[in-house]
Amino acid sequence: MDLTLLVIPLLAVLAPVAARVLGRWVRIPVVVFELVLGIIVGPSVLGWAQPADFVHTLSQFGLAMLFFVAGTEIE
Repeated sequence: MDLTLLVIPLLAVLAPVAARVLGRWVRIPVVVFELVLGIIVGPSVLGWAQPADFVHTLSQFGLAMLFFVAGTEIE
């Protein structure tokens, strides 16, 4: 679980940087990089990030924040 808590924030920083660097040649949204990097380091491919209770709690918190942000965009 210690590696998971290091990999997740690292990917959160790496995805926008990669999108910016590659954005000079091809325009790909940041969310695409986040999804692809998440699949690569997740348990299905490399297995660096493993599911854990704390990670599940963080994901639920992130989903709640996404709903709040989406709610503020609705007029």
